[in-house]
Amino acid sequence: MRLGCGRWLPARLGEGQHLLWAALLDANQAPFARSAIMSVTVETRLAPTIVEPVNGTAVTAFQAQSLRGTGTPGGRIQVFLDGILLGETLADSAGSWQFTAAQPLLLGVRHLRADLLDDDGRTLASGIPIQVLIMP
Repeated sequence: MRLGCGRWLPARLGEGQHLLWAALLDANQAPFARSAIMSVTVETRLAPTIVEPVNGTAVTAFQAQSLRGTGTPGGRIQVFLDGILLGETLADSAGSWQFTAAQPLLLGVRHLRADLLDDDGRTLASGIPIQVLIMP
């Protein structure tokens, strides 16, 4: 969108592919020259959020073994305990996900985090870590 004097107001682009270019207008506002076309893809990705156990709570080792969260629908989620990978799960079509650790989690104050991965296993978004006190 043109504001004049070389200032530009960016348009809000929705998700998907968009073609962008700039045009130079003459005094009559007729196109005088145009830049090369650039293709841009906008993708919306939600960092995973752990909703259970609840941040700042005390839970038993058995309760802490099962985690629930939200994120990008269909997203590939990795779950970490104190920075160490526990495992992986997939979010459903609504973005909800569940993960059950193979072993009970270590006792004490622990930090849990969930990451969203791309198809090649690269991290796209990291969730905000939560802290829980895991008790016997």
